[in-house]
Amino acid sequence: MFNKYFTVLKPRIVFGNLISVISVFLFASKGNLNIHLLIFTLMSTFCIISSSCIFNNIIDIDIDQKMNRTKDRFLVNNQNYLSTFVFFALTLFFLGCILLYFFVNLLSLFLSVFGFFIYVIIYSLYMKQNSIFAILVGSIAGAMPPLIGYCSFSNSLDFKSLILFLIFVFWQIPHSYSLAILYSNDYNSANIPVLPLIKGNLVTKKYILLSILVFFFLTLLLFLFKFAGYYYLIIMLICNFIWLYIFFNNCLNSNILIWSKNMFLFSLIIIMIFNLIISLDYNV
Repeated sequence: MFNKYFTVLKPRIVFGNLISVISVFLFASKGNLNIHLLIFTLMSTFCIISSSCIFNNIIDIDIDQKMNRTKDRFLVNNQNYLSTFVFFALTLFFLGCILLYFFVNLLSLFLSVFGFFIYVIIYSLYMKQNSIFAILVGSIAGAMPPLIGYCSFSNSLDFKSLILFLIFVFWQIPHSYSLAILYSNDYNSANIPVLPLIKGNLVTKKYILLSILVFFFLTLLLFLFKFAGYYYLIIMLICNFIWLYIFFNNCLNSNILIWSKNMFLFSLIIIMIFNLIISLDYNV
């Protein structure tokens, strides 16, 4: 039963975000690691992100029932637990806020609440079921945890933090659109107006390509402004060219599901490599 409870937190999303929090925190610290601050940052962001994922699961119950990949989620078949999870989500949210206020800083608290509001209220409650631009809004919310990781150490917003924020925003767009193509039948069953269903796969691919190119440019900016070194540059150049190769390889003629799956999987690989390299390669 505990495992089923745990899935409501969307652990893969939570821990994926925590990896980004750690990597950007280390990048911001430039080797001056404050382990206690990092621990409190992780604890608080874990609470806030988990809370937002629980609320997302609650809001999405009606559409999850119609989609093959989500119809077996715990809350879909156990709606008598709704009040329990609402209380649990609220508890996690306020606990995260308290930890941020007392042990991190007010800027990180503001960013966390702002990201929570965008993801739960704007994205989950309204835009996901009503707008083809939901993924763009969701990408902003998804880029907040690494920004929090940066600001928890620096307690400030600067040009470097803006570049990092935009990198994570423009990474999520091709990542999410590839997933939207891959599961377009599910989204169609649930009447979710994702871009591939409304504008078609070709238009979606154009958005994906544009986002990859912007991501490519933004990752180069970290080197050009001397925020990262040559090892970072070489590795990110290789990764970005591989991503573009995967995009163009049989882009128009291959099985769309295989193509979108490959794009989605490499999006996971490239962001993990990015997180690793900024954790290790920075100008001290």
